[in-house]
Amino acid sequence: MTLFRQSLLLNNNFKAFFKDNEGNKWSIFGKTIEGPREGETLLSVKSVVSYWFAIAAFYPYPEIYTP
Repeated sequence: MTLFRQSLLLNNNFKAFFKDNEGNKWSIFGKTIEGPREGETLLSVKSVVSYWFAIAAFYPYPEIYTP
């Protein structure tokens, strides 16, 4: 049996996901990659993405957010 190995080249040269009003550039992972807050990470929030019937089965009285 022969196993094939593949080398992966990883680099950190990706563009910012967004830039805020303070001049910080943020990655898609919520970490600043450039700016006054460089190295900081955003706090994650609890959320669920699901079909409505799945939520209703486990949570009989869900709160629905509407802006």
